[in-house]
Amino acid sequence: MPTNMQLSIIRHGESANNQLAVSSATYDDFLAQRSPDPLLTERGVRQAEIVARHVDGANHPENGEVKQ
Repeated sequence: MPTNMQLSIIRHGESANNQLAVSSATYDDFLAQRSPDPLLTERGVRQAEIVARHVDGANHPENGEVKQ
């Protein structure tokens, strides 16, 4: 049984709604335009890929090796 545990809480990458919230003039505008199931933005996809590589373990800072 492991004596040491690490918990990681990972949020999704930037979604279209996240981007919309920044550009909306008012909260009502945001609510009117938001999607109930938004896609990730290009930035969100890159963020998710970076997290996936990190979680993979090969790029974890405690591993000592960095997979390219």
